[in-house]
This record gives sequence, C-alpha cells and structure tokens, in this order.
Amino acid sequence: MEAAPTCHPPGPLSPDTLLRLVADSAPVYLAYCDTEARYRFVNRPYAARFGLEPHQVVGRRIPEVVGEEAYRTFRHHVASCLAGRPARFELEIPYRDLGSRLMSCSYAPDLDGNGTCRGLVATIVDATSHRRAEEALRESQGLLRSALRALRESETRRELALEAAELGSWHLDLATGELSGSAACKRNFGRAADAPLRPAELLDALHPDDRPAMEDAVRSALEEVRELRAECRAFWPDGSVHWISVRGRVSRDAEGRPASLDGVTLDLTDRKLLERSLRRQTQALQEADRRKDEFLATLAHELRNPLAPLRSVAASLEARGDDPAEVDRSRCVMERQLDLLVRLVDDLLDVSRITRGKIALHRECLDLADVVALAVETSRPLIDARGQALELSLPVRPLYVQGDAVRLAQVVSNLLSNAARYTDAGGRIRLAVCGASDEARIHVCDDGVGIAPDMLLRIFDLFAQAEGALHRDPGGLGLGLTLVRTLVEMHGGHVEAHSDGLGRGSEFVVRLPACAPPADREVAPVADAGGEASPGPGKRVLVADDSVDWAESLSLLLQRWRHDVTLVHDGRAALAAAQRVHPEVVILDLALPELDGLEVARRLRRDPALAGALLIAVTGHGREQDRQASAEAGFDRHLVKPVDPKLLRALLAQPIATR
Repeated sequence: MEAAPTCHPPGPLSPDTLLRLVADSAPVYLAYCDTEARYRFVNRPYAARFGLEPHQVVGRRIPEVVGEEAYRTFRHHVASCLAGRPARFELEIPYRDLGSRLMSCSYAPDLDGNGTCRGLVATIVDATSHRRAEEALRESQGLLRSALRALRESETRRELALEAAELGSWHLDLATGELSGSAACKRNFGRAADAPLRPAELLDALHPDDRPAMEDAVRSALEEVRELRAECRAFWPDGSVHWISVRGRVSRDAEGRPASLDGVTLDLTDRKLLERSLRRQTQALQEADRRKDEFLATLAHELRNPLAPLRSVAASLEARGDDPAEVDRSRCVMERQLDLLVRLVDDLLDVSRITRGKIALHRECLDLADVVALAVETSRPLIDARGQALELSLPVRPLYVQGDAVRLAQVVSNLLSNAARYTDAGGRIRLAVCGASDEARIHVCDDGVGIAPDMLLRIFDLFAQAEGALHRDPGGLGLGLTLVRTLVEMHGGHVEAHSDGLGRGSEFVVRLPACAPPADREVAPVADAGGEASPGPGKRVLVADDSVDWAESLSLLLQRWRHDVTLVHDGRAALAAAQRVHPEVVILDLALPELDGLEVARRLRRDPALAGALLIAVTGHGREQDRQASAEAGFDRHLVKPVDPKLLRALLAQPIATR
C-alpha cells in the first residue's frame, strides 16, 4: 500500500505574488504603463471599474481602456510624467462607460539608474463621493508607490515600504493557526514591534459590537474563498479605541483548499474623526439654517404687526380726516407702531455692527441706579400696557461700574422687555441691583412662562426663541438676548439664565466688574425724558431732501416749532438757497440728486459766510462708514430716518455756538 502523500505548508510567496496581493488589497487604483502609454500592470480594483480582469487590461493602451474623450483630459499629464516630471492633479474625467468622475491622480516616473524613464506608476482615487473623507489616505499614496517599486527588488524593501505607508501586512497560516505581521500591523493594534500576534488576543481586543461582524467576514472569506474586507474598532492596551481597516485574500494549496490568509491593515482613526467632525459641522449648518428660517418667519410676523395698524390708520384718515379726535388717535397709533419698527431695525443693525466689531464703547464711571432708571423709562410703556407689576430694589449706597451708559441701559431694557413679553398680563417682574466692592449684579426675575431645560443651553444664541414665540405679542426677533450677552461681555462681565422649567418663571443675572466711586463726581440735573426740550427762539432752517412727502412733513413740523423753513429737493438748489437765506441750521439728505449731501456739506463748510451753520445729516444710511463719511464732510450730527422728533427738537433748541 502506498503511503499517503504528505501535505507540506506552502513556502514563502514570491515577490510578484506578494506585489499582486498587496496591490489588489489596496483601497486605491494602481497601474504601471510603459513609455507608449501601454498598461504593463494594473491591480484588480483598477480593472474592475471598467468591468475587466487585470489580464484583459495589460497590453492595451490607456485610451483603448478609458476612452479617447477621457484620455484627452489627462494625456498631457501622462506625457509630462514620461518626460521625467511627476504629476499630481484632480480632474473631472468623462469615462466612456462610467460617466464623469472626479479623480485624484498621482503619476510618478519610473527612472533607471541613468535617469531614463522606463514608464510611470499611476495611483488613483475616486474622489467623487468621498473627497474629504479620503484626504488622509491620499497622504500615503506617494509612500505606497515607493512600496510597490521596492517589492520588485526585494522582500526587505517591500516590508520597509509598507511600514512607511503605515500599511501593516499580515499572514495567517490556516494549518497551524500562526499569525505573523509587520511592525506597522502590530502598531495598528497598539502592540510593540517585537510582541507576538495571537488571533485570540486580537479578537478579544475588538469592540464587542464589531467582533461578530469580523468573525463572520473571516468565516465567509474562508468558506467562499473570497476577499476579506472589514472595518472594526480595536481597544489598544492603553484603553484608547482605534478604527482599523482589514483587507485580505485567501490563498489555496495545490489541492484548491484554503491554506492561508494574507492582507494588510490600516489605521482609519484620523479619517473617522474627520468624518465625525464633518457630520457635526453639517448638523450645525442644518441647525443654523433652521434657525435662520425661523428668524425670517418671525421677522415677517413682527413687521406685519406695526404695518397692519399703519395701513388701517391710513384708511381711517382718508375716511375721517376732518375729525380732530380721529386724527389725534391716529397720530398716537402711528407713533407707537413707528417706534416698534425703529426698534426692530435698530436691533438688526446692532447685531450687524457687533458681529463685525463696529461697536465702540464710551466708558465712564456710572452709578448703576442711573442706568436702571434709563432702562426702566424705556421699558415702562410695554410693562404698563400689559398690566404687569414692576418691583425695583436698589442698593442704599451707589454701586459704580466702568461702562457705556447707553449700552448698559440697553442690556437692562432688553432683559425687562424680554420678561414682559414672556410674562402673562398681570404678572410680576422684579429688577434688583446688588453687589460688593469687586462685582455688581443686576437680577431680572419674572413669574412668566419659564424656560425649558434644553432651551437654557441656547437662550443667548442668535435668533434663538422659545417655542411659541411667534404667538406672543410682540414675539421679538430673537436678537435681544444675543445683544445682552455680547454687550455684557464687552464690558468684561457675563450673563446667566436660570429657570426651574416651563411655567416656573425665569431669572437673568448680569455680573459686571465694580469700580471705586469717582473722587469728584459732578452731579448733573436729570432732564425729564418724557417731556420736550425747550424750543428756544426760532431759527432759519434749510431742508434739502428729494423725498417730497418726507421733506414737506418735516417742514410742517419745524414750522409748528416756530422755525423759518426753506425747502428744496436737490443739491444745487440747496447751495443756491443757502447763499440766499444764510441758514443757521441745514438738514440734508445724503442721497440728493444733482449734488449729493456730502458734497453740499463740503461746499458749505468752505464758504466763510456759512461755515458756522449747524449741519445735520438725515438719511436712511446708518452704517459706521456712512457716519464717518458724513463727519469727514463737515456734518455735526448724523441722524437715521425715521428721526425721533424729540431729539431733533432738542438739537434745534441748542445755541448754534454749542455745536
């Protein structure tokens, strides 16, 4: 009886076999072409994208495989590389059968010892769908090309190249169960270069959620004798988690049975972190887009609120314009609604200026009681209109801060208005000021609708509003609290929001650095902001504006204040009228026809007879650069339409010499 043949384990793989194995397992398209642009080697992924096997591609020229139209888009790169110059490029390539694809290509010339080009190595990545996520892999393409060249020379060079490319090679002998791997492979699993690799230990190191899938992938590769392709999370000995890509292929023995698994590993942790970061950024952009849509809906709602009664008042005046009581009632309605429109526009402009760093604080030593008084005066009409009770608690001794009185009053006023909007009619609002030598605190509390826990995390974000804000009257634009936070931080402080939940009220606390009281504080009399400035003697006033309705209405108002008014509608007429009447005050629109308001102001300032006039710009342009331009042209004041009549009357009441 003949003895049964002995089955010996297969010997070491030849360099060509290893080259084919590594190339076919690489997650890129690899090709080698000679100087006639004829394929001499392609890996399996390269051939498969054209529906071919590697042997069906080798021997054919590039345009025969990719198509003439596609080849025309990159043939100059091929020619440049064959001339000895490497080429790296991204290109939209119209493949004959695949359609247009965005490809990231790297060509490297294959030079002999004399520097003569023998061909080119092409490394290609399809970046159409995963351009960003594949950036980390692109960095290793040059090293991978070096690895491919080294494999043709020796086994040692192959291992060094794989190490440089951070691709770890491994070999599993299915007969003995022994697993060997390169230093890079061990490093991918957090092992030292001289540490042994044991399959059981590596399986135990896998994340519990990924181990079943890895075992199934290995089992399927062995049973179906197909390529192993898997991604898994592995715990390193130090406890950190890394994403590992595992690629491999089954080798058979002489009888066709699986004999070994050979492949490569790659640490994908950086790429996964990049993908996670991109997802977070995408979610943030989607959230910002959602809030933007909500803001636009709110803005439309808030603009309709004052526009609707204005339209009704206009119709009422048309029908009953001869009734003094109706005219007076209509005037009150129009003033309230115009004030609301101005507040909306001011909030929008303030946010724009602050986000662009265009706000400058005019700091001085302030008693917080004065700031609170100004803020309460601003917010009182809204609180009284809703029948709410406002409790004030001020310190016995003055509490001083370094800050801008107008902006700090805006902070407190916005908090009070916010409390009024989110507190039902008849509710209570409490404003308290307290602190110590190093810190001043402003508390604004209400017993209103409260704030949900998830909303507390973003209550100060731009355009953020609590659910149902559209149904409150008025809802606001979601800008007030953003302005509060920004202005407080510009003063070196911070603001906090507290609430025990919906229906439990809310509290906002502003913390500001306190300062020492001034050594010599001059106490100026406080004017009654609700009254009107003394009109003083009438002045000669020149009004120039191309908006006839606006100019005539302003002229009538000035005449009621007993001023002598001259009215024109273009720049040249303004200069002629100024020469004729010698006005003490000139009110100019900046966008005048013939000559704009800036040029008119410059010419008036150059005329000795008119240089002393008070020049007031009244315009719809309120940007910082607009104000700077008007100041450089010689204007004394820059007012933005619609102008507050009280402010204008106060300016005209001053002696001209005080300008």
